[in-house]
Amino acid sequence: MRLQHSLKPKGPGNNDRSTRERLVNVVTSLPFLAVGFHTRKAQRTPEVRRFGSCLMAVGASATAYHAASGKLRTSLRKLDYWTIALASTQMARALFPPTSPCLRALNAASWALTPFQPTVVSTLNFGIAEVAFAREALGDRSLRKQYRRHAAIGGFGLGCFMLEDVAIEHGHSFVHSLWHLHSCYAVASANALMQRREEKRAAVTELSPSSVQRSQQLRRGLLLGLASAVLVPTQKADAGFGWDGSSSAIGSCALGEQGDDCRIETLKNEAKKGFEAYGDVVKERPQQNTVGIPVAEMKDEYSKETLALGQQIQEYASMDPYSSERPKVVQVLRKDGSTWVSRYARGGSARKLSARRFYIAVDALQGHLASNGMAPFPRNKLPVLLSNVAQAEALIAQGK
Repeated sequence: MRLQHSLKPKGPGNNDRSTRERLVNVVTSLPFLAVGFHTRKAQRTPEVRRFGSCLMAVGASATAYHAASGKLRTSLRKLDYWTIALASTQMARALFPPTSPCLRALNAASWALTPFQPTVVSTLNFGIAEVAFAREALGDRSLRKQYRRHAAIGGFGLGCFMLEDVAIEHGHSFVHSLWHLHSCYAVASANALMQRREEKRAAVTELSPSSVQRSQQLRRGLLLGLASAVLVPTQKADAGFGWDGSSSAIGSCALGEQGDDCRIETLKNEAKKGFEAYGDVVKERPQQNTVGIPVAEMKDEYSKETLALGQQIQEYASMDPYSSERPKVVQVLRKDGSTWVSRYARGGSARKLSARRFYIAVDALQGHLASNGMAPFPRNKLPVLLSNVAQAEALIAQGK
């Protein structure tokens, strides 16, 4: 009995005082089911899909609560608050996977406190999520307009929830339904921001197989070259091989002992070039952006603009940091990158697989240009950037 007395919230609530108000509250609870279903279907990670399931539970419990009456209504009101708190916990978990002891403790505390302080749990977790969304919007200009709308509508819905009792005392009966609609929109508009964090986290942790293969081939070639420089025979070849004893080998190095120093110097230069050239990753890739792309796909405006912007990104990556053309290229990339995002990946949400992959590269480059200006793109992140561009081109070639 003492434990049951500690469970919150208490009582049946003071809304649904008329049949019309009850009907409106039931109808405005249903959109949570649709938003939850869409979230489960659109996102990839298990954490976000579980968040979608929690949103569906919020819609079901809210609908049942507003449709019920009598003693059952008191229990369903608790369930309504608890599902909201659990949804907020799962939302924070999707944004910040509990990889550290602190995050795991916060997640466990949220689950344990939900039956006793559901409002506190919801406020804390949704507050954490809003801070994360605000930081994402500050780092990406294309998200700022959408985030301002999200924050304004969500803030209005929160105000309706907090001032509901005061509004009812003054005869305003539909404040609770307004909270339903505004909070549902705020959650739905957060899906694009969650998807952006999801893809960004995948891009950071992902190492492209093509990058690994290229680095292995480079190391293998250097080792074979150095081994041949040491083991190559210096005596004259047997006449049975058809050599006249005086002709030069391929290139400018003479055969025999006279060409040893020349060959060793050539190998050293090639090794130095392979490791120190800023654009070595781009130079290894042949120009095959449009090979294998169907004619119908090539004529598509999206494919043309994406491939053109991909070519600009590759040129930027291979450009000398001190080139006089660099300011012009950076200015064009800023403009064209923002235009591409506004057309094909507004808010970080895109329909095509190729657009989702290409958005990761554009977003990373736009963030670098906004923060560092003319500074070269970090070399340790350059292979991931170019890998995302290459994967997008391959997906376009497949018509995806």
